Amino acid sequence: MTSIAFTGDIAFSGYFKNHWQKDFLDQEITEFLQNSDHVVANVECPLTDSVVTSQMEISHFSAPDAGSWFPKISADIWTLANNHVLDCGEIGMLDTIAAAHKNGATTVGAGKN
Repeated sequence: MTSIAFTGDIAFSGYFKNHWQKDFLDQEITEFLQNSDHVVANVECPLTDSVVTSQMEISHFSAPDAGSWFPKISADIWTLANNHVLDCGEIGMLDTIAAAHKNGATTVGAGKN
């Protein structure tokens, strides 16, 4: 049997800007995710150095290097289907897809088509 774990929203922006550099998850949660066959992470915002282009009142983006955190929870699938994926325009979304591939993950929910 294949086990698939899903995360809630993950964004390293605002108050959580540099938390990807810390060990902030409870060990039991980390082990649960690492022991799953697949982990689908809901990447809530673009991972980019680009600027915010969104006109929304609240916009999010994370540093591209934050992508290196996702392998720690074995996140091999990143879902980008959310309301913040285009906060930094198309380039932010494409940077996020590149970050996913750099960190061994596949993306679903947004892309060029």
